[in-house]
Amino acid sequence: MTQRDTEALRAFQEWFLSISGPGLTHIPLHQPTAHKDGMIAITLYRRNGYQAELCYIPQGRKYSFAFPEEKSAIMAFLGGSFDCDTSTVPNFIESHGRDLVPDRLLEHRGTDPHKPRLEQAHPSLKLAEELRTIDLTNGSAARVVFFSPQGNGVVLVCSFYEDDTDPSSVNYLQMLSEGYSDSSGDS
Repeated sequence: MTQRDTEALRAFQEWFLSISGPGLTHIPLHQPTAHKDGMIAITLYRRNGYQAELCYIPQGRKYSFAFPEEKSAIMAFLGGSFDCDTSTVPNFIESHGRDLVPDRLLEHRGTDPHKPRLEQAHPSLKLAEELRTIDLTNGSAARVVFFSPQGNGVVLVCSFYEDDTDPSSVNYLQMLSEGYSDSSGDS
């Protein structure tokens, strides 16, 4: 860590918002956020028909995304707690088993999700992209069920948008239950 002063923080901010940083300078003016049933989406990027939304999944609520077949979206796990009913996931690779679902991976490795180092990324982020990405549609209607049993979760939803519609993917979200906990070890 370098000096803890305002100038060092200002240099970090300039890098963070620059082209070489994470690219957060495309947050749209129109509808930059969406909220539904406790889930919050912040639109990080929306251009040329594509958009990326950073979504917060609160602990204790079970949701499904129900997209019609004419819509396409993918959801990628980024951090926190995340589990899903793999029977609802299109093209889920059964040979990989549930041990690769993020919360199950922590359990399998004996990692305590409540005592991580502050800079530590989730171990599942070291896995191949296709193992932590869910197709919310695959040319047919999809209803993927997911939840965050061990704390809040963060996912990135990438989708297409059209100018004449409400663009957020949260519009296809349905809360299935509140106060949900996966105490059985299965979903």
